[in-house]
Order: sequence, then C-alpha cells, then structure tokens
Amino acid sequence: MPVIDNVMITFHQEAVKNETASEEAGRPIYDNIDFIEKQVVGDNKSMINRPVRDEDKMEFADAWNAYIQKSEPTTEPGTPLDRWAPCDPAQVKELEHYNIRTVDQLALVHDGQLQNIGHGYRSLRDQAIGFITTAEGTATPQALTAEITRLKDKVAEQSGTIAQQAAHIRMIEAKLPKEEVPERVAAPPVATLPADMPTNLPKTTTISTNA
Repeated sequence: MPVIDNVMITFHQEAVKNETASEEAGRPIYDNIDFIEKQVVGDNKSMINRPVRDEDKMEFADAWNAYIQKSEPTTEPGTPLDRWAPCDPAQVKELEHYNIRTVDQLALVHDGQLQNIGHGYRSLRDQAIGFITTAEGTATPQALTAEITRLKDKVAEQSGTIAQQAAHIRMIEAKLPKEEVPERVAAPPVATLPADMPTNLPKTTTISTNA
C-alpha cells in the first residue's frame, strides 16, 4: 500500500448497483467501478472511499498504473455471484477461476463446460437460469429484447471461438505424423438459444380510467 505525503493510497474495485439497468431487467444489475481509498497515516477517521476521478489518476499516477497492471478485466455487467444468495463464498472463488463472475455468465455455461468445472455446479447453473427467467417476467419489453440480443451475441461469440480453436487444432495435426495424432474426443455441445424465442415483444399499453 503506497504512502504519499503521509497518506495511504489504495485503488480497488467495487460492485455498484445500476438502478436504471436493475429496474429495466427486473433484477439487481451491478457495474464494476474503480474506487480510491485515502487515509492519513495514524488517523482512522480520515478515510475517504469514493469512485476514481481523472485527477486521481494523474495525482497518484504511479499507484494507479500499478493497480491497472495488476487488475484483471471484470467489467462484465450483471448480477455478481457474491451478491446472489444460492452461491456460497467457496463457489464464488471456484467460479472466478473459470472467469465466471456473474449469474448471467453462469446461466450461459453449457453441459460440456460443466465437465471441467464439476457436475456439482449443474444445479447451481440451473438455478441461475431460473433466476434470470423469473426476473425477465418483471422486466420491460424493451429490456427483454435487449437481453435476448445480448445472449444471442454471446452464443455467437462462443461458437466463433470454438470454431477458431478447432481450426488451430487441425493445423497442428496436419504437421504431425499420422501415428502421433491423438484420438479425437467429441466436442462438447455449444450453448444455443431456442429457435422460437421471440424477438419482437408486445408494446406496453396504457388503459385510461377516465369516463
């Protein structure tokens, strides 16, 4: 923890609730925000903890640069696992190892990936799907349309990554003697969304009570 002019400086990240996004989605949505904590050495009452400002990055440039170099990207929006009751602290840490930090990401994990994480997480994954599905029942039509689009984009991205990895494997195998090429294992299924999932949702209407 760097001390500058007798002031201890710490940069860290906190999950801050996005009220607008939460209202639209019908469930808690959090954004990861960079914070700065400042405290005069020996004075516990002097501590300040607030979102980082541009002037902080310039005033404490060395500490800020050291922070961003060590920080992992955790900007995925959604409901953090550590704020979701069904997920205990140990599971939160284990899932972080697989870069799964939100309920949204957990809901997208397909059965093939569960083989690596552990079959004990199948029930938790299913609970995540149920949590999001239930929340969507209270969301606005506009928010539902946006969520469907986001999920489809995510699935398309995952499919593209798997295709690239498969092409890379074939390229490596082509350079090996035939007898040294390992036996292929069936690829895990790619997560897909139902083909009949609606994309055009009905608009809300207002019923007048005036006679």
